Amino acid sequence: LSGICQVQHGPWDVSDGGAGATSNGVACLDNWLVTQQQQPVQWDAIHFNFGLHNLDNSTAAEALYLEQLANITTRLQATGAKLQYALTTPFMPLRTVNNTCVEDMNTMAAKLMGERDIPLVDLYSVVTAHCGGVYTDCDWCRMHPCSYHYGPEGMDAQGKAVADALKKLLLS
Repeated sequence: LSGICQVQHGPWDVSDGGAGATSNGVACLDNWLVTQQQQPVQWDAIHFNFGLHNLDNSTAAEALYLEQLANITTRLQATGAKLQYALTTPFMPLRTVNNTCVEDMNTMAAKLMGERDIPLVDLYSVVTAHCGGVYTDCDWCRMHPCSYHYGPEGMDAQGKAVADALKKLLLS
């Protein structure tokens, strides 16, 4: 995205960390939307995702995930920034035993984002198009057998999908 926009990883993290569960998003979002010096920022675009840290497909957990994701989304919409949401990548240790937690959360998130006209970046399909619908190992995975982290090729493919979507979002 060089020359198109400045990218800031939230929550001000340049390592492999992320925002965590939706409960962290609800609690910490206001701090993530300002600078480290707590100065307001007028964001042009915000790319966001929650899912891998909410891997519990009990009815109560899914309801809480959707409630908290809606809370976060409403607050992000209030910033006036253009938004895009990334569907969660596969977690094959669950999927290979017929647990569709990630897929269920992606369905809920896609419905919520569709109701709010927020475009999706389908990172789940980016991965499964290369690795297969259900797999135990793939050359994109960082660990073997696969878990939820990807090596350089997988990260590059996901990054390209996000960058292409951000370019489209910013130019719309």
